[in-house]
Amino acid sequence: MPKPLTKKQSHEDNGKASTSPLPIQVPGVKNRMVATCKRGLPDRVGRFLLGSPSRLGTFTLTQEKREMRPKLKSLAKNTELILEIKRDIRTLGIIGELEASLLVYIVYTSRLLDDPLAIVMRGVSSSGKSVLLRRVAQLMPLDAVVDAMSMTSASLYNTPVDFFVHKILLTGERMHSKDDQTRDENANLRQLLSEKIISKMKSVQGEGGWHTELIEREGPVAYAESTTSGSIFEEDLNRLLQIYTNESSAQTRQVMQAVAEKYARKKVKSSTQSIIDKHRKFQESLKPCIVRVPFAKTIADNMPAEKVKARRVITQVLAAVEAVALLHQFQRQREDGFLIATVEQDYAVARELLLKPLHAS
Repeated sequence: MPKPLTKKQSHEDNGKASTSPLPIQVPGVKNRMVATCKRGLPDRVGRFLLGSPSRLGTFTLTQEKREMRPKLKSLAKNTELILEIKRDIRTLGIIGELEASLLVYIVYTSRLLDDPLAIVMRGVSSSGKSVLLRRVAQLMPLDAVVDAMSMTSASLYNTPVDFFVHKILLTGERMHSKDDQTRDENANLRQLLSEKIISKMKSVQGEGGWHTELIEREGPVAYAESTTSGSIFEEDLNRLLQIYTNESSAQTRQVMQAVAEKYARKKVKSSTQSIIDKHRKFQESLKPCIVRVPFAKTIADNMPAEKVKARRVITQVLAAVEAVALLHQFQRQREDGFLIATVEQDYAVARELLLKPLHAS
């Protein structure tokens, strides 16, 4: 079983689960088999992560050259959609961190779901947390992103009623304060993420005297923040997937080399606007769909149930599967009006991306 993360351990070395060839028939998916984990992650996450082939791919120079062939299909119809998204993210200037960036892309896509995902990027100062979150946000439609470097609880209400509906709420650095006032400030945000609506009673003076008004603001909303803090209030953390930046010396060397290349002026900087425009158009074309996950019960049956937080974890897992399915909606046939999630593609991608974040939770 992987060891719990410590401050001295590399996050790159954790969250890996080996699989056994023991097959399990997935309900509702004829002749499709997946393997159960031979050994689980820590009991918070663990054995539910059924093994399946990776769809993420590994980027090498040779593969990149193959991927640069003339595009015969649009992004929406590309059968290697996930690989193209990763390649485009790298072209935007994100060094390394491709899996983390792809997960952020999927979290932002989940804004279209009834239960969107929420994440916190964790790492030391200068590790690239905010850069990653905001660089990927460039690929989203402008009107879908609410970028608030700071906000108060009251500011959530000083907006139109549907201001946050199916939006991405991207905030700045989390406050390090642990006092009760700070925790109370986040109460409305926690409610917005969990209940998809916030409300408060307000006394208003009118011509006939004082009366009470109910003020509501609706979700759902996908959410992202970053922090250098070593600890996060438990009630907040329970609602967030944790993504840790790569703090290895190898990653630092890559970043330094990229900076040096910029100043060496050896290459003419290529425009990334065409990539940004392509993804914004693609994201705008995505429509909210009701996704059916035929293997959802198998996941639930294999998840450890010892921890109460498993009730929230399963929602995060299935939301990630739904979001990947939404990305492929133009390549899928519908059954009775439902978009059908697949083991080989949607679950495989979600599983690989969630291994480390759920291990860290």
